[in-house]
Amino acid sequence: MREQNRLEHILNILSSYKKAAAENKGYLPLHIFLQNYFKQNKQMGSRDRRLASATLYNYFRLGKALPALADKEKIALGAFLCEREESPFINFLLTQLPFEAKELLNKPIQQKLQSIQEAYPDFLLSDILKFNQELSDDLGKDAFYQSFLIRPKVFLRSKKGFDKQVTQE
Repeated sequence: MREQNRLEHILNILSSYKKAAAENKGYLPLHIFLQNYFKQNKQMGSRDRRLASATLYNYFRLGKALPALADKEKIALGAFLCEREESPFINFLLTQLPFEAKELLNKPIQQKLQSIQEAYPDFLLSDILKFNQELSDDLGKDAFYQSFLIRPKVFLRSKKGFDKQVTQE
């Protein structure tokens, strides 16, 4: 039941984000929205904030793929594609999918994509990026699209004037 409540809360955050983005003519960076949302909703602990952020980023990593899919199922699909480790929440999300996703969680991305293609014939990897027609032909497009599904381990932001020092270390 706790995992269901977490999912409902994340769906509420997603709905709030979509409304706020529509008010801002479609431009509202997710990290800024989440920062403000968490300031206004201090009842969420750090673990819940981290879980909500990661889940929403996984949702948006799917880009324009499967636009008719319900948000709940798309959140589960994003978690399946982007996560590598089990947790009670991830396991709960995987039960929302129409195939046995739990056994494929630790498998390579190609294997995951194959199972998604079988369950969702309309899924196209190229739909992840809306500017896919503008990519050069020399680029390995499938590998490029798959790179969007891999969460970076570290994100560094350097202050102005410290760029050289950060890149040297």
